[in-house]
Amino acid sequence: MGASHRYLGMSEELVSGLCFCATSASMTLLNKAALSAFHFTAPTSLLCFQCTLTLLLVGAAYLLGFGRPPALSLRLLRLWLPVNVLFVGMVWSSFYALRGIGVAMVTVLKNLTNFLVIFGDLYFFGKRYSTGVWVTLFLMLASALAAAATDLAFDGPSYAWQMANNVFTAAYSLWLRGVISQMSIITHKQGGTDELGMVVYNNLLSIPMILALVFATGEAGRLWKEPALLHPSFQAAAVASALLSFLISIASMWFLSCTTATMFSLVGSLNKIPLAVLGMMLFKAPTSTNNVISVLIGLAAGVVFAHAKATSGVQGGSSSSSGGGGRGLSKGRSGDLPRFLSIPSGSAVDLVAGSEQQQQQR
Repeated sequence: MGASHRYLGMSEELVSGLCFCATSASMTLLNKAALSAFHFTAPTSLLCFQCTLTLLLVGAAYLLGFGRPPALSLRLLRLWLPVNVLFVGMVWSSFYALRGIGVAMVTVLKNLTNFLVIFGDLYFFGKRYSTGVWVTLFLMLASALAAAATDLAFDGPSYAWQMANNVFTAAYSLWLRGVISQMSIITHKQGGTDELGMVVYNNLLSIPMILALVFATGEAGRLWKEPALLHPSFQAAAVASALLSFLISIASMWFLSCTTATMFSLVGSLNKIPLAVLGMMLFKAPTSTNNVISVLIGLAAGVVFAHAKATSGVQGGSSSSSGGGGRGLSKGRSGDLPRFLSIPSGSAVDLVAGSEQQQQQR
């Protein structure tokens, strides 16, 4: 994993993990507050604001001497463009889902993403997993169905948006692995691409597509009539969510560079527990005994999935479980690419778990 630093007596792995947990949970809660508590009806515009401010913050970081701007080329822009299409779809659908679903239910339904990704691994890469992993995934599915059936504030369109979000997230995860690896190869002579460089590409290409959505959905005409824009609390929430959009990108890459897939997966699953509880408390979501039970099943499924993957692994191939080779993303390895996905062979479940590890086909 490379040299390990210590901060206030704590390991780099622990500090980066805490930063990841804090930013990811805060981002979900703030987006929920901005869209639901203030009745803001222009989520695409909020997303555009977040991406724009993130780019400005990256520029400020470069001016202060943190890293160096990435090399921009037409080849890299074309390579990254599909990732941005999926990224915009992922975040946009998440906004619409959060408008009608409680945070606790969202944490349960997001578990379905792992289910989709493991099927992606099976279909695209021929990976096979143990019975324990499949049982855990079906437990996730059962929990999600129970959540929809017991949610006292059930909203059909919002649940549909969440299902779309799961599809976008799984596709984004499957494709991103290949893009990271290919960018490492293309930019190798320039020293690779670091965390800030990935943030630049992600947001630079996202903004034009988001602006197109703003006009296509009619938000441009009604945005300035939104009462929430004049509310100081909403303004603070919007700025805070944009700051977190920047921080979560850096924190997740940092955590991935100094930990293993198993640890990241466990932390991601366990982080849903306080998030679900906070969501119920802060937004006073209507609950029942069955509702709470379904949430607990989903949370338990997330933890069990991480444990099952750690103990059983992938059948039919050897794997390398390392936590990354340093702070940058310049040490990726290429592999055989599916004809239309352009992603290297490897387990996408590891990517969802947050690892850059590659599965070598022997």
